[in-house]
Amino acid sequence: MNIITLLSYLSALAVVGYFLIILYLHVKFRNYNPIYHAVSDYGVGESRKLQVLSGVCNIISSLLLVFVLLCWDKDFHFKTAAIIMLGIRALTILGVLVFPTDLEGEKRTTTGRLHYLSAIIQFTMTATIIFNLTPVFVQMGISSAYATTLVILTWITKISLIGVILGMFVSPMKKIFGLVERGFLFSSALYFLIFSIMLPTLISLH
Repeated sequence: MNIITLLSYLSALAVVGYFLIILYLHVKFRNYNPIYHAVSDYGVGESRKLQVLSGVCNIISSLLLVFVLLCWDKDFHFKTAAIIMLGIRALTILGVLVFPTDLEGEKRTTTGRLHYLSAIIQFTMTATIIFNLTPVFVQMGISSAYATTLVILTWITKISLIGVILGMFVSPMKKIFGLVERGFLFSSALYFLIFSIMLPTLISLH
């Protein structure tokens, strides 16, 4: 097993770790409504340690993908931008973890504002990476199964991102903010899982 394959599979494993921790959080801490409450709310109180751990898994995955792309000697459209944005994504996930959110009804704080800013940048980087890499990978000749999966996840990410934006400003959408945010977070995490598993095969073809 070469270094690229190893790092890719470790990235996939980190995403699996993220999903397992998030699942446990939803089962154990039922005081939060997944339809209404943001995932970041788990970052306050007794659930904070596990929420931080789930974020660390995503940071590890992003950084490992940075190293994989750096090790890949093929140049392609959006490669450099993807490397930079994955690094920024990791940094802003750290920001989300370091600066806990302000829970609903609480006074707005500087920490909460920094959390909000970090989350906005994280979502922007994540979406931009996905929207730009999908057509690149399809053009590279990935299998139809991978191509279909990535395209579907890209559309779910787009739709849920629109829902997140509306949820921040439109009152009726605020009632389902937790649902659309989870749609974005989980579809994008699944995208990076498939991305990580697919990369060794794609790299071997080029």
